[in-house]
Amino acid sequence: MMTNGATVKDARELGTARRACDDSRCTQVSRPKGLTGTATVDKNAVALKDPSPCGSRRRKENPHMADPGALRGLTLSLVLAWPVFAQSELDATPLSLQLTAESCPRVVDPKLSGAAVDVSYVLAPVSAPFMTTITLRQGGCVVTTLWSGCEFAGDGPCVHAWNGRDAAGAYVPPGAYTVHVECVPHGSPQVLTVDYPLDVVRLGIRAMAWSGPKEWQMVYFKMGALYAFFATPALHEYFATADAGDLADLDLNSGMPRPAPAPHAGLASPPLEGANYEDDNYNFPLCYVAGSTPTLTVTFGSACTNGSAAVAAGYPLLGMPIRCHADESNGTRWTGIADIAIPGGTAEYRGPPQRLDVGRQELAIRWSWEYSPDGGATWAPIPGYFDTQHRVYTILGAPRFASGASGSQYAGPWVEVVDDLHVWRSALGIDTSNAHGVVEALIKGFAGQIGPLPTAIEGVLYDTNVLGGDGGASHYYVGSVVQLSRLLDAHSNGVFVNCSDCAASTATMLSMLGVANVQLQRLGSMTLRAIRGIGAPSYTLLLWGSAFPHGFSYHHIITRNGGAEVSDACLWVDEDGNPNALPGLPGYNVDRPWNAPQIGYMGLAAANQVTFTLEAIPGLQ
Repeated sequence: MMTNGATVKDARELGTARRACDDSRCTQVSRPKGLTGTATVDKNAVALKDPSPCGSRRRKENPHMADPGALRGLTLSLVLAWPVFAQSELDATPLSLQLTAESCPRVVDPKLSGAAVDVSYVLAPVSAPFMTTITLRQGGCVVTTLWSGCEFAGDGPCVHAWNGRDAAGAYVPPGAYTVHVECVPHGSPQVLTVDYPLDVVRLGIRAMAWSGPKEWQMVYFKMGALYAFFATPALHEYFATADAGDLADLDLNSGMPRPAPAPHAGLASPPLEGANYEDDNYNFPLCYVAGSTPTLTVTFGSACTNGSAAVAAGYPLLGMPIRCHADESNGTRWTGIADIAIPGGTAEYRGPPQRLDVGRQELAIRWSWEYSPDGGATWAPIPGYFDTQHRVYTILGAPRFASGASGSQYAGPWVEVVDDLHVWRSALGIDTSNAHGVVEALIKGFAGQIGPLPTAIEGVLYDTNVLGGDGGASHYYVGSVVQLSRLLDAHSNGVFVNCSDCAASTATMLSMLGVANVQLQRLGSMTLRAIRGIGAPSYTLLLWGSAFPHGFSYHHIITRNGGAEVSDACLWVDEDGNPNALPGLPGYNVDRPWNAPQIGYMGLAAANQVTFTLEAIPGLQ
């Protein structure tokens, strides 16, 4: 088969596009330029009349065509040959009329994207007119006509594309067929034919299972409007198969190909089918530790439909194995560990290392197939492809949760948490390939009110009576459990948060992203300097208003090195050089030294010596 794209294009321009004519009355022929007068060749010669209307429907002028009016009265022989004339004399040496096979795919699946079947052949001599009919046959019977009309031989092959459908517009079912090309030279009794064997098959993928030692399930915390934890499947994160009432896994009942499910974009709830979890058509997000290598096992579909019933996929073919390739949109080909396609069977691929930072990427994979005409010695492409899209999250390391915790909420990182981190790091331009970058992106994103992030997470406010709160109570950190699901659900426990809510939430979020050794750090009483609370409009020296002291009886922050450095999403310290006065210069608390001259957290936040104790990260709801 022709593989050079430019050659195929030229073939079309010199072939069908320039010479096609669909009128069976076509009588127009061409002659070399400069020929005049009348030539009589033999007693079987035929007189050519004025061109019929079909000549005016040529899509592009043939450069070999002379002025049609000059052909009036010209007599040429077309019995056994098309004569060639010199400008001043008739050359009696005939040129034979020929139909030569060029190319046609051997194996096709018309339901793949871009899977047009190009039937190509060469007619000679140049400018000779032919009536051509191309039919698809099976067992000697005509299934459908692919193309029929008048065309002229040109400098290149004639090319006709078939979309795999019959005259009624339905796809032909899998099976063994013959493409029969029949050309009748104008005015000649000759019938020239070429036959191409053609196997129609149905290729496709119904399931994908992602794996690897550093792959993690992901967690949703809602089921529609209800709070319920759901961990993505350990196997078959991608599933596209027959639902109740469907006839086959690869096609819809109409005979059209089953579309690939799009990646699920919801962050709180998995896909649902009515009141239940979707179980036959889904595409869940994936999660890997940054830099790790994924393995992908695909299951091939086994049946399709002909519009009324299920039919087999039409392969394997005797002596002609079929293999499948996986290519990313950037051209990277996944390594096929076992890539031979069998209906209902599996193939395995190993992909390139994932991104090195914490975040999200949209991965496009193009699936294509090849067949071997000689049992695996050589391979030829099967026209068309099948595209799937996937959402892949990366985390810094293995997720960490409270000691002894159990339940689906601990199966892996939460989808919304990793997605929030991706949004924050992208908005703020933070490198999240290391623990400090992850902490910075999460603390700043959680607190918000910075650059393109106008509000704190879910729009929460610091729980002070100045902002309308109830005086610093916890709303999401209850006992030894943080109700992160309620916080992420549009602050369903209320818009106000205190220091314990923020510390418990950020410690849990960082831990599930793979940041190690995160602990809560509970501080003793504090006489505060100028601070700005989460969601507050500005710095203040009267956190609780004029009726109460500007201080804390306790305060929760987080650390990942035993208190030597601390992070705090609940409040900002003042870095303008005078922390006891307003207006205050934002000082974000990201791995800030606990006790260091001029920059230490304790000295900037409090006027007194502050003690602390360390606590484990909480349980999770």
